[in-house]
Amino acid sequence: MTTIRQHPGGDELRIIRSADTGGEGVTELEFRMAPGGTCGFHFHKQFIKTLLPVEGTLAYLQKGRDLRMLRPGDSHSIAPGTLHRYFNPGTGLIRFRVVLEPGHPGYEQGWIQWFALAEQGKLNRRMQARNLAHVLRLRVMKDMHWGGWKRPLNRIASLCYKML
Repeated sequence: MTTIRQHPGGDELRIIRSADTGGEGVTELEFRMAPGGTCGFHFHKQFIKTLLPVEGTLAYLQKGRDLRMLRPGDSHSIAPGTLHRYFNPGTGLIRFRVVLEPGHPGYEQGWIQWFALAEQGKLNRRMQARNLAHVLRLRVMKDMHWGGWKRPLNRIASLCYKML
């Protein structure tokens, strides 16, 4: 099991099962997210994502649906193409697992690179990469696509990723 820490904000990533190293076709990650931490609206095309809270409450919002609070013991699977976001609505750290089926090595590597950028001070205060090339590369690696008015940017991101 690999642990990759961010900086003092408290966020943390642990790779529980890797699609590359015997994860049997499954990626399983555990995140620790600081209060106010968020993952903006996005969707994936290549896998089903399941959210499993371990400690604290994880807020989940699917575009066009009511806000859902997920607590330890709950699980929520997200089908490919579903526009969604999740965040820590509380005042303390939360822990949750993300399981991808089939596993996705690019998603794993994208998060490892994101934490490396955080450690290097290359993220802004909203925890987004400051460099557009980093933003595009991480989004493509993680099969993370924009929805809504940003949707046309997905094609640009893919083309730029191939040129990098």
